[in-house]
Amino acid sequence: MSLRQRTSRPTAFSKACSVLHGMIRPRLRLALLPLAASVLSGAASAQPRQPEPAAFADTVFVNGRIFTADTFSSIVEAVAIDDGRFVTVGSNEAVRRRVGPKTTVYDLKGGMAMPGITDMHVHPVRGGLAELTYCKFSDQLELTRALDAVRKCVKDKKPGEWVEGAQWDTGLALSLDKAALDQIAPKNPVYLHDNTNHVIWVNSAALAAAGIDKSTPEPAGGRILRDPKTGEPTGVLMESAMALVFNAKPKPRNGDIERAAAWIFRKLNAYGVTSIQTGQADAADLAAFRKLEAEGRLTIRLKTNWDFNTPLAPVGPEKMLERFDTRAERGPVTDLINPDGGKIYADGIPIGAASPYLEPYAFAHTFGRPAIDQASLNTAVMQMDGLGLSIMIHAMGDAAVRMS
Repeated sequence: MSLRQRTSRPTAFSKACSVLHGMIRPRLRLALLPLAASVLSGAASAQPRQPEPAAFADTVFVNGRIFTADTFSSIVEAVAIDDGRFVTVGSNEAVRRRVGPKTTVYDLKGGMAMPGITDMHVHPVRGGLAELTYCKFSDQLELTRALDAVRKCVKDKKPGEWVEGAQWDTGLALSLDKAALDQIAPKNPVYLHDNTNHVIWVNSAALAAAGIDKSTPEPAGGRILRDPKTGEPTGVLMESAMALVFNAKPKPRNGDIERAAAWIFRKLNAYGVTSIQTGQADAADLAAFRKLEAEGRLTIRLKTNWDFNTPLAPVGPEKMLERFDTRAERGPVTDLINPDGGKIYADGIPIGAASPYLEPYAFAHTFGRPAIDQASLNTAVMQMDGLGLSIMIHAMGDAAVRMS
């Protein structure tokens, strides 16, 4: 994949190196194919044929320290690229033979270059929104200091406005209570993500907005933690129960999603990440990605994975699979965006026994629970694969890994 500079636009290097994120395949082709050709020609004729002059490349980089990412972690001086593929990898002398009248030559002057890094599981919009719009605090903070951060955020909100923040340590889940948030935000719904995004902590105003009280049943695949004496919700909701509050809070505006995506892509570029695979996707996210691409502001390659999350879905697995049958929702594959992926959840996380294990949990007489039954998982994988989709599966418990 391409190497980007720390700017919002692709550089000449990134355009030239835009097709493959590894250099080993094209390099091996260059090394092995001429050898095979010479053997075959020798068998056909006693007179070896003279090699044809190498075709000119459209882009060349010389005088560098270029990390090839091959089996031996080789460092070379130069590379030649033609039509988005590496055609010569090696010495300055070898690569300069590819220079023609229309070749663009870049002198790296001893600088280092490498193939771009691919992040195989990232939630870009959530990360961007967290940076730009959330009430931010570290999961390493003590609870009192985290609450101080939330208190400051509440001061900037009008009564009734939601306060969304992140991130608290999920290990605290069983000890948290809505009362602490009620004291600092009696007039604002508060929605706080943990550091796994499988558990939330909310206050009474958020529970009321979602219509959750002591009589609310737990949804399949989720838990509403309750006070053991009164049965009242504590404000901590796990897995599919999060959707009850998530669906009640305002959705991010399209402009905020676009701004969040652009910010996180620049951040990733700055660390050498030039392509990503999203851990999930929805229509609003993809619309923002496509708008950035159309305007020439998308600085990363994307593979999106559409959610197949049975605990959070309002319909059954068979109905959910219908969304993958056509491109009506995903749209086409383009130069920078491939929407042909699916994300299946085989389980959640161990907190709340939301992951199935081969051995029972220590705190309860249970082996945990999967997010989907084996037959439905098999059917989903078979049908997605038949449609040519790549498949990502969330599986944390060892029993869920075995299912997958």
